[in-house]
Amino acid sequence: MLGLHPGRTFDVAAAAALAETDEFEAEDLLEYLVSASLLEERATSGRYDFHDLVRIHARERAHEHEAPAELDAAFDRLVDHYLRTAVSADLRINPGRWRLNPLFDEVRGHERFADQRSALLWLETELPTLGELVRLTCETERHSATWQLCESLWGFFVLRKHYDEWVECHRSGLVAAEALGDHAAQAWMLTALASASLGLGRPDQAEEDAAGARRRWREAGHRLGEAAALDRLGTAALARESPRTAITYFSEALKIHDELGRSRGVALMRRYLGEAYRDGGDSDAANAYFDRARHYFSSVGDEYHTARTLTAQATGHLMARRLPEAEEALDEALRLQKSVGAHHEVARVHSLLGRLASMLGRWDDARKHLREALAIYSGLGARQAGAIAQTLAELDEREP
Repeated sequence: MLGLHPGRTFDVAAAAALAETDEFEAEDLLEYLVSASLLEERATSGRYDFHDLVRIHARERAHEHEAPAELDAAFDRLVDHYLRTAVSADLRINPGRWRLNPLFDEVRGHERFADQRSALLWLETELPTLGELVRLTCETERHSATWQLCESLWGFFVLRKHYDEWVECHRSGLVAAEALGDHAAQAWMLTALASASLGLGRPDQAEEDAAGARRRWREAGHRLGEAAALDRLGTAALARESPRTAITYFSEALKIHDELGRSRGVALMRRYLGEAYRDGGDSDAANAYFDRARHYFSSVGDEYHTARTLTAQATGHLMARRLPEAEEALDEALRLQKSVGAHHEVARVHSLLGRLASMLGRWDDARKHLREALAIYSGLGARQAGAIAQTLAELDEREP
């Protein structure tokens, strides 16, 4: 049965799901296979893997000796295990976000992870397997599991920015949702794809996906979903340097969140409105929105969005050359983003601190922050790496 596992490595819990046993017995059986040199145990992580030829042999033995119904049942158990664990991880990463899949309500209060850090570590380790499960569930017409797995990866993708996997998974999720004729699931996949396109610097594609999402949310009668699509439309407008259009979208979304009593959604829209007014040149209105958003996120212990708000406000301070205020906000944002492990955001803050240091003539500090940003962006394969490298080169030429 282990030959059915689609990942390169697996843990005891996944093996127990495949064998339909508890983890204690599964661990005994795994140790037996290790002693027989049919499995290898990775001592530092407690995970197991096959030699490729043994994996093929295991899969062939499963198909030779088990009935098709038993193989399907084993795979369903594996999918259920990963889906429930990913749902548990997402709840730990962002407990305040609204969800579409009712499994979140079932799992809430029974999370398998002690904290956000352990949840992120599990998702990072299991991402190759989760991506394969998304593909396989779509191919085998387990369509509900396909889009639900995608939704469970949302918080992880937002923090870690694995854009290739993000897009690939949600394209499969969209195919599955369309096969089900589920407008809400289709809308959620398109909303997530719009977010990925924004991160990749493709506002036109983001606008197209967000507009399609908005239509489907309306068809599903899902007001919160429509607000989510509106904020993507607003962010796409900001990327196209159309702050007035963005203000219209964000204001519509804020009204929906306010009507539904969604304090978190209201705070998010206030942050976005702060960015729109900032880009439109109205710093007083921008700071009023930023202050209210930051107060909410700080009061509920949401470090990620507190830091995002501080970063957005600091950008406005830099534009207005309010350098002490910018430095204070960026230092706190850096501390918070490091705490939650949001690598992409850590790099963003370092790049802004590099810009600030250059404005102050602190050239060594500027290089230090820009090199930190470049190392992170390069490691993530992020598009910002090229611009940071160019800025560093220009700085070296100007100030050797």
